[in-house]
Amino acid sequence: MCVAANRRLRVSTSPVHAPLAAVEAKAHDVELIHEEGGKKLDKEPTKGQLINHQHIEQAIDWANRPLTADTPFSFSLTSAFRYQMSNRFASAIKLTQLGYPVILVYLGFLDAEEMRSSTRTPFAHPEEWSSHVKAHSKKLFPDEVWNKRMTVFDKAFIPLIRSARISYDKPCETLEVFA
Repeated sequence: MCVAANRRLRVSTSPVHAPLAAVEAKAHDVELIHEEGGKKLDKEPTKGQLINHQHIEQAIDWANRPLTADTPFSFSLTSAFRYQMSNRFASAIKLTQLGYPVILVYLGFLDAEEMRSSTRTPFAHPEEWSSHVKAHSKKLFPDEVWNKRMTVFDKAFIPLIRSARISYDKPCETLEVFA
């Protein structure tokens, strides 16, 4: 798989911040299936692990309030199930509170045959990826949240579902992204 990264760190003292993009990428169905569970604790967690777990629960629960108050939707983010998606949304909302517009992209890699196994099926079509993501998020918020510009803490928050086909055995010259 071709992966190219251009990393820039922008530090600003201005109250106006450039938008941030966060990308959660998956290549096959099992990657979402494994995320259906909640945030797990060790059988005998340390005091620090317990405190960390409580902080995560509180942060995710907190994000429901501004999301529900500032948008026309009801949110039920939780660390009890769909933890990773809840965490991504909560982190994005914290960034809006800090003054950053946020674009949160759930990116599905299509035809990633190198990931195929007896238990893993790569996504074949943009509609298949979108359907999996929406089914995964249904317990957290309505489908209409996706691909919609919202305003939270007076900053743009845009959760997107996109997919891309990248050739595993060819140089990465272009990246075709599907809405």
